[in-house]
Amino acid sequence: MACNSPVLMVRRDWVLESWEFSSGKVDRTVRLDHMRAPASRMAPLALVAFTVDGTILAACEPLCSGFATWDVYSGQRILEFWGHKLPVTALHFSPDSQQVASGDEGGCLQLWNAHTGESLMILTGHLKVVTSLAWVQAPFSSSSLLASASLDATVRLWDPELGGSIPSLDVAEATSTSQAAVESWQLSPAATTCLDVDTTATRLAIGTKGGKVAIVKLPHGGTLGLLASYQSPVNQVVFSPCDDLLGTCCIDENCITLLDAKDKHLTPFRRFTVVSLQSFTWLSSISIGSLQSFPSSTARLWSIETGKEEGKREVHDTELAALRAYSS
Repeated sequence: MACNSPVLMVRRDWVLESWEFSSGKVDRTVRLDHMRAPASRMAPLALVAFTVDGTILAACEPLCSGFATWDVYSGQRILEFWGHKLPVTALHFSPDSQQVASGDEGGCLQLWNAHTGESLMILTGHLKVVTSLAWVQAPFSSSSLLASASLDATVRLWDPELGGSIPSLDVAEATSTSQAAVESWQLSPAATTCLDVDTTATRLAIGTKGGKVAIVKLPHGGTLGLLASYQSPVNQVVFSPCDDLLGTCCIDENCITLLDAKDKHLTPFRRFTVVSLQSFTWLSSISIGSLQSFPSSTARLWSIETGKEEGKREVHDTELAALRAYSS
C-alpha cells in the first residue's frame, strides 16, 4: 500500500521540497537562508534535526562549531547558536521543542533555549566524539532526560533539570554551577554510533561501531535484546511508530535490516539492499506498511510486508540529507 503522507525532503544544497509519493507531485520548494554571509560557494548542509511537530529544522555545515534553526515553511533562518569550541556532531530537540541539545567532536554537550539561543548548560563526561543524542520524555521522571552516545564506548543518560535527580543514579558534575544526574553504560569494546528511544520512553536502542545492535531498559539499562547485525558500523537505529520493529542501517554494507524489537534475540524480520545507501526513516504506521529509504540522489519507498519497491523520486545535481513525513 502506498504512503499518501506529504514528505519533506531536505537536500544538501540547502533546499527543502515537499511532495507525495502517490502522485509524484512536488507542491513546494523552499531555499534555506544561509548561516553566514553568502560566499562564492556554500558548504553543503550536514546535520539535520526536527522539532516533534516538524515545523522547525536545525542544521549546520560540516566541520562547523555552530548551528542554526529555520522555519520549515518559509525557509527563514530563526537563530544561530555558537559556543562549541569544536565542530558540532549531533543535534536533537527536546520533546516540548523548548530546548535543543548539541554535541561536538571533543565529547562536550550543550543545552540551548531553542527560542532565544541562550546557552543553558554545558555537560562534560564523554572522552571522544558525541555521535548521537536522544531526548527521553520519561514516565519515571518529572523532567525530560537526554541520552548521549560517544565513540568512547559509553552511553550516558542525563537529567538537565537544576537540582534534579533520578533514583539510584550517580550524580556527575556539570561545568555549570548545577549538577546533572547521569546513568552511564559501558559497551566495551565497541564505540557507540547511534541512538533512538521508543514512543513509551522505556526502551533505548543503541548501535555500535562494531556492528552490534542493543536495546536497553530505561532508566537503569538492563539489556532487553542484543544482536551482532553487521560486520561494519551501525549508522542508524529507529523504532517503528508502533515500536514493534527496529529499523537499522549500515551504509558500508548497503543494507537496512528490520528487527523484531519485542524479541530478546532481535530476530531479523526483513532486509533491504540499497546501493549507495545514505539513511532511512519510517513514514507511516506498520498497518499502512511504508518504510522510506534513500541513497544519495534517489528517494525510494519500500513495502514492509512484501519487501518490494513501491515508488521513487530522483534528485539531480545534489544529495539528500534527510526525509521526514509531515502534516501540510
